[in-house]
Amino acid sequence: MAKKIVSAIDVGTTKIATIVANVRSQDDIEVLGVGVVPSHGLHKGIVVNMDEAKASISGSVKEAQSISGMRIDSVCVGVTGRHITSLNNRGVVAIPRDDRLVRPQDLKRALSAARSVHVPEGKKLLHAIPRYYALNGDERVEQPVGMHGARLDVETHIITASVSSVQNLVKCVRSTGVEVEDLILEPLAASEAVLTPQEREGGVIMADIGGGTTDVAVFRGGGIYHTSIIPVAGYQVTSDIAIGLGLPFNIAENMKKRYGNVTPGLDTSKADEVGIENGHSASYRDLCDIIHSR
Repeated sequence: MAKKIVSAIDVGTTKIATIVANVRSQDDIEVLGVGVVPSHGLHKGIVVNMDEAKASISGSVKEAQSISGMRIDSVCVGVTGRHITSLNNRGVVAIPRDDRLVRPQDLKRALSAARSVHVPEGKKLLHAIPRYYALNGDERVEQPVGMHGARLDVETHIITASVSSVQNLVKCVRSTGVEVEDLILEPLAASEAVLTPQEREGGVIMADIGGGTTDVAVFRGGGIYHTSIIPVAGYQVTSDIAIGLGLPFNIAENMKKRYGNVTPGLDTSKADEVGIENGHSASYRDLCDIIHSR
């Protein structure tokens, strides 16, 4: 069976994660090594200190290489941050041939038409993802190639990103001696890992709550419908706990991880008071109420 080694980096606000995997097929993936290190030089998914970001990425890559025993030459890099914007756009083309038979090149023309949207200065097109096709303006079809029609429509989800933010991220990765093979929006990558085809078809909202951003992807009818990056996440929850309970930030972070619960009424095993190192304690109910409110 063919062996394909794939590497990827998730550049987050609180941690950098690098993975090396042997992909035998879509459903047969062997993880060879993972490198996770604290993140420095990034804020809400955006590089704010090049040197610190380079060092964090380098440390994660080296750890993954050491564990996997593989040299990482190129990676797919996850992109996030408040600079991400998205919209849905429709591309329409005519099928000019006498037989009106839809061919693969017609799909490419329709997608090219859908991509022809105004991209603001300082932004670049990151993804153009076909949501569904339609023939002659009728009901959607999954695969129009081989079907007959005079007009082909494609509904497409367009994602744009800040040119400078992407360039800074790519520069940091390349400075470690690793080439950037591709860029992918973080919530799209996360949805590939956690959502089932049934969930996508029925309609689902996926929210990946990280340290600096909450990445959202909405699916409907089997395709991506909306993506958004919200600059509020775990950091704000910890800050609320620290202020609300009068705790140092690092103690509040530990309490959140060890005892935090958004549905405390369902958990009867916890004591009224929860404690952690250095003699700090707090009401379990107050802790959970703060998390639930945020």
